[in-house]
Amino acid sequence: MRVRINKYLATCGLGSRRRVESYINQKKVSINGKLARLYDYVCPETDTVMVGKKIVKPKKFEYYILNKPKGVVSTTKDEFGRKTVLDFVKTKAKLKIAGRLDIDTTGVVLLTDDADLITKITQSKNNIVKTYRVVVAGRLDQDKIKLLEQGVNLGGYVTKPANVEVVEIGKNRSVFNLSLSEGKYHQIKKMCERIKLPFIELTRIAIGGLSLGSLMPGQVKKLKRSEIYKIFNLKNLS
Repeated sequence: MRVRINKYLATCGLGSRRRVESYINQKKVSINGKLARLYDYVCPETDTVMVGKKIVKPKKFEYYILNKPKGVVSTTKDEFGRKTVLDFVKTKAKLKIAGRLDIDTTGVVLLTDDADLITKITQSKNNIVKTYRVVVAGRLDQDKIKLLEQGVNLGGYVTKPANVEVVEIGKNRSVFNLSLSEGKYHQIKKMCERIKLPFIELTRIAIGGLSLGSLMPGQVKKLKRSEIYKIFNLKNLS
């Protein structure tokens, strides 16, 4: 099956499509001895692709979903010696994080060495929806639900429309699922504070179609490339 040269290079582990396109523009890439162009296609089974003097071939990427516990940092290493998300995965692959979580936030973290996938998931234009289980102090009434769904003015900007699914409403405590396609610094906490519902707890329960399922805090599940591509419907992402 023929694929675009930039996509092929990304699957070789050379970086995101934008990065590998810079290699093509710099005339560092050749296909069967001829300089590659951005719109060229290659057949992985028969064509020889080189970057500089090195033949490159598709890499077998690794994909893991972790239910990040509280107190764990979303970094590859920590200068203060705190436990990181990588401490839960036994592999020699150089994994990176597709969507970080605060140290006190729990839930879904995707770890992979597939840089192209990380770019697709984190690019705002692809509108990948993240869903969070939010626990707050106070009563979540209809007016506050409307504010969350229409967008909350946080002083410097107004959040994009979100979706609210009520789980539990009490006089002193409310629980709801909040789905949104953006993720600015401490956004959900700030949204709760602005509508006068003090934040208690936050868990990310899904990134797109990738959900926690039955994973307990600290548990990891390895996924196949085909599973990941199906979950995120990658054919329709740019």
